[in-house]
Amino acid sequence: MLESFDFEKHFGVKCFVSEQDGLGGKLRSLPEDFVVEEQGEPKPGDGYTALRIRYRNWESHSLRLRIQRDLGLREGDITVAGTKDKRAVVTQWITVRRRTPPTLHIPDVEVLENRPCSSLLRAGEHDGNNFRIRIKQMEMEGEEAVQRARDIAAAIGTGWPNYFGIQRFGAFRPITHVVGKELVCSGAEKAVKIYLGSPGITTGQEKEARQMAEEGAAWQDVMEAMPRHLNFENIMLRHLCEREGDYEGALLRLPRPLLLLFVHSYQSYMFNRILSRRLEMGLPLDRPVEGDLIQPPSARIQGGRPRFVPVTGSSLLAVSKALARGKGRVTASLPGTEAPFAEGEQGEIERKILDEEGLTKDSFHIQGLREASSRGTRRPILLVPHGLNMEWDDGGLLVRVDLLSGEYATTVLREIMKSPNPLAY
Repeated sequence: MLESFDFEKHFGVKCFVSEQDGLGGKLRSLPEDFVVEEQGEPKPGDGYTALRIRYRNWESHSLRLRIQRDLGLREGDITVAGTKDKRAVVTQWITVRRRTPPTLHIPDVEVLENRPCSSLLRAGEHDGNNFRIRIKQMEMEGEEAVQRARDIAAAIGTGWPNYFGIQRFGAFRPITHVVGKELVCSGAEKAVKIYLGSPGITTGQEKEARQMAEEGAAWQDVMEAMPRHLNFENIMLRHLCEREGDYEGALLRLPRPLLLLFVHSYQSYMFNRILSRRLEMGLPLDRPVEGDLIQPPSARIQGGRPRFVPVTGSSLLAVSKALARGKGRVTASLPGTEAPFAEGEQGEIERKILDEEGLTKDSFHIQGLREASSRGTRRPILLVPHGLNMEWDDGGLLVRVDLLSGEYATTVLREIMKSPNPLAY
């Protein structure tokens, strides 16, 4: 296995599983180079309204906040199943706590369809995503590029690691999981200061404002310097100007999905570390070992609590055959108050990573900010790229792939591209 780049190690990804050189290149030269269509539909019925929308170059949380404000609704009155990348063209359903379909007048947002539904969508309540992605500016072109990409995919075979992609942590400011770690380990004050500071590779007015926050400038001065389009930063800064020192209150002004994202990103970082450690130990992704916990296909049914099946010495052969037929996948821990540990070698990895982070399960009961507390769960360690197809068109290498809910297209593309530049993704 090849060692990953430093920026990936920062969020727990330690290696590539393919040995071939990548194509390099860049994603999202235009939003139209990254097209995502969410699969699945809201439950039929009455009482709420579902809108199927297509939007361009909108960050999911910001778009939801804009719709909420335009319609005069409260937080929680608008929900989506999946959070999408900003620099993309996205088609997905949103649900609104209204019986009458609302009218949206928002730039680069188009309503394709509306219908009544019986409930609001919940996070993860979709089947998956269809991706159509174009890679540009590669080191080779045409059939040579297509063949290299196909060779890499063939070499990986059924062993694609289900890493959380860079979008989970941030490209310009890869600090989402760091904020989450401070929430879990230290409390709200450090988390807020990291979120408002940490310039990363930003530029201009934003970089200046974040540097001021990092250096301890008065919150009023930071707010005056912060660009207006950074909605969430300004919401927090306004609260801190009004209530000096109320860091918990500043965080509670954020939409709850964004607040939870911080802790979920920290859990994602630990999952990536656990998966990397399993790969380093030479344990398989597509086959179980004794002590593993298996997610059967029925566990993916929307709603309810997932169940996991332990692999014992006596069941190992039968479970291996079931997984070979696609009847379940091996899982690893997304640590939280109730996330079960595996046993055997996998369980040792999970307990060791938690110990190295200085945590126990109870650490995810966040004092003073229960809204960010997390029960945790388990997640499949194997990514299965359905319908993966790569061909050359006039603009570059066009990649089509269908992925299940929670799987990252950039996790597939990083193996093909192997770019040392985080902004390439």
